[in-house]
Amino acid sequence: MSSSVPETPETSFKDRFFDHFKQETSTLQEQIDNLSKISSTGTARLDAVNQSLASITKLQREVSDASSQLPAHNQKSYSDQLKQLSENLQKSRGAFAPRHKFSFKNVNKVPSAAPSPAPTVSTSQPPAETPEEPQDKGKYNATLRSSTDKLIRRPSFTNATSINIFSHEGLHITIPPSAKNAITTSTIHNITNCFIDISFLFSSPSSSFATMNITEISESLLVAGRVKGALHVTNMRNSTIVAATGQLRMHQCENVSVYLRCSSDPIIEHCKKVRFAPLPQLFLQGGDNEVEGLNRWNKVQDFQWIKAEHSPNWCEISFDDRVGDEVWRNVVSGDEVGGAEETLQTVNGGKA
Repeated sequence: MSSSVPETPETSFKDRFFDHFKQETSTLQEQIDNLSKISSTGTARLDAVNQSLASITKLQREVSDASSQLPAHNQKSYSDQLKQLSENLQKSRGAFAPRHKFSFKNVNKVPSAAPSPAPTVSTSQPPAETPEEPQDKGKYNATLRSSTDKLIRRPSFTNATSINIFSHEGLHITIPPSAKNAITTSTIHNITNCFIDISFLFSSPSSSFATMNITEISESLLVAGRVKGALHVTNMRNSTIVAATGQLRMHQCENVSVYLRCSSDPIIEHCKKVRFAPLPQLFLQGGDNEVEGLNRWNKVQDFQWIKAEHSPNWCEISFDDRVGDEVWRNVVSGDEVGGAEETLQTVNGGKA
């Protein structure tokens, strides 16, 4: 006759969870170790990093959900291991990060002729990747900088295959419908005190960028339009962005208002004071109204916040504090406001 003690449900669950957690963390660490072996071209490495981040977040939630059935010392052990995994992931990303870090102190140095090489950014890689400066095919950015027009500037991008806007200050730039053939990808980089208007993409459900990368933005308003795939926003400060996208990834952003339609959970990392609101009704066209129930604008995941309570790094913009449709209508029409400064004042006066 066996003298073993029958296994209790609590013990059984604890052991099962231990085995599950051990297997998941082992797989995660292997993924992290292999990041450096993934090609830096394309989006393979970015996808692997995002997958690792999502897996860590999922494990954090599982530990939180199981806390009532786990001993305190087990919970602490799991928490410590997850913290270590997060640190290992950051170290791995840092190993292939560029050494040069862009500083806003050079933003005001705008040449009067052909621009000298600016700090660069890759249009297809995460912030940690080796950057690549967007090409100014057609000299659109040089023309924008040399123009004497004090109000709205409308580059045609007629012969461009992508829309790259970089190194501007104090401009109101409206991308016209004539650029519809250039909306494969977009990079907006090194922008200060500007209004970038790509709202024409909201006019038809079939018009959208495949991907968009937004980096080094300060004191600006970006009506980014539609992005079918991923929208990456890095180092944005004291600004507002309006977009409809399949995925949103925000890194190192602070004091940013986001008016959003997103079909997946938005992700923030190393961000502070980020405020979210649904895409204004003015920009909802055709199919958007039909699938509005799929909008996950407020299902934000903060990858740097592992506690059960709500992250302090983001919040929803209350209904009364949202910029109203009438303000947005005036802003994108260009009828009542012209220059960048007037536009930014109008939006700021219209609440968050």
